[in-house]
Amino acid sequence: MGFIFSPGLAGGRYPSKLSGHLPPPRPSTILVSLLIVLFFSICSCRTEIRECFHNDDCPSDKVCDTETWTCRHECEKDSECPSLFKCLEHRCSPRGGQDIACGDGMVPVEGAYCIDRFEASRPDATGNSPGTDASKATSRKGVLPWQVQSNAEADQACRNAGKRLCKPEEWGSACKGPEQTAYTYGDTYEPKTCNSIHALGEGNQRLMPTGSFPECTNAYGAFDMSGNVWEQILGGDDKSVRGGAWNCSTPQDCHQCDYIPGFVPNVIGFRCCKDPSTPDAGADGDTDIDGDADTDGDSDAAVDAGTDASGDVGG
Repeated sequence: MGFIFSPGLAGGRYPSKLSGHLPPPRPSTILVSLLIVLFFSICSCRTEIRECFHNDDCPSDKVCDTETWTCRHECEKDSECPSLFKCLEHRCSPRGGQDIACGDGMVPVEGAYCIDRFEASRPDATGNSPGTDASKATSRKGVLPWQVQSNAEADQACRNAGKRLCKPEEWGSACKGPEQTAYTYGDTYEPKTCNSIHALGEGNQRLMPTGSFPECTNAYGAFDMSGNVWEQILGGDDKSVRGGAWNCSTPQDCHQCDYIPGFVPNVIGFRCCKDPSTPDAGADGDTDIDGDADTDGDSDAAVDAGTDASGDVGG
């Protein structure tokens, strides 16, 4: 068969059939091309897989960096840790060794800072209603937590109470307790110790008033740091919240003190911290340490069930 030359790539010409046109690509050629594109797409996605989701995924002397999702040393020297913390084996730990007064509704952590005993609530919250008063955050037992729309809202509520949001190291240390355990109560997941999808039985899962689970704490005395609502931290956002919530589909993971979602959950609250030198503001009735919490399952605080892209099952 004869050939003619047509304008092309190499030297401006390439051989073609007498028609002057190349034959259309065969279906098999198209399929192979698509498979090649798919292969390289999969390979490129694999490079984006996280090295870690929480600190337990890393060696004991490293933490999970929430910006790069890689394992790194939390600190190399004391100056890289918050005030009243020290760098111990590449981790920021409370210095301890001093007595501090925290005021009502708060508990001290190793003499380094104060943290709210309970999840933050609105001043007019009750066991059946989260309230509407946004004037300041309170720390009280037996009321529904304040669910916020942003980190800024939580931060302002704490500041209005003379406090601030907890730094990541502060929140983590208080959650783990003196023994620095995986969950606020220990190293092994306990389905009914804190509010989770397993706590109240099938069909009864819901948000509960603060302090409803008396064993959901540790020797420091802060309640509900695992479960019930996710909690905002100082300088964070909706993807860096801590502690998990009542509706987490995998509470064995998200209720761990070190777990950081990396997605936006749908039940987000907060609690406040305070430096020892900060004057006590908001201690005028912000707490009800001995109040009765609604633990009999009769609360009207049920949260509508649903499913979102985060993997949570409602709220």
